Parts: sequence; C-alpha cells; structure tokens
Amino acid sequence: MDPMYVFEGYTINETWVIVLALAHNYEGLKQVPSDETNGVGATDIADQYARGTRASYALANWIRAPGLQRQRVSRTRGKRPASHPAGHCLRLG
Repeated sequence: MDPMYVFEGYTINETWVIVLALAHNYEGLKQVPSDETNGVGATDIADQYARGTRASYALANWIRAPGLQRQRVSRTRGKRPASHPAGHCLRLG
C-alpha cells in the first residue's frame, strides 16, 4: 500500500490494496466542461466511471469466486461522499 494513493485526510491501514486505473479518451476529455451543444467530455467521464464500476465488480466477483471471506467497507467510512469513486472498496479478511 503506497500512501501516495490515499487522498489527504484519509488513512488506509491495510498492507495490500488493489488500484484500478482506467484511461480516458483524451480528445473527448479536452472538451470539458461540456455545454448544451457539446456533451462529448461529460459523456467520456460518465463512460469511464461506468467502466470502472464494471471492472471493480468483475474483479470483486473473481476474488470472491474461490470462497475468500470479504467485508464491504462502508461508503460513509472515512466520510467519503457516496459519489466518490473510492467509495467502492472491498476488504478481504
């Protein structure tokens, strides 16, 4: 676990963590902020958040498949807002 992965004001005491990094479409992202005539940038952001959600659930299901016990970390733990991407955390144990 590298402390550089943790947002300021938060702590992670686990030795191991899984970090998923997903690339945005740079050409689309350059069009942020979006407006009423161009939603390309906002669409790319939404697409990547959805992709991250699918990837994290697929990984969690793969990890649980052998029967490893897991605990779900509450979204309110550490006062993270529910919309924060780091709110989707699993703790094995």
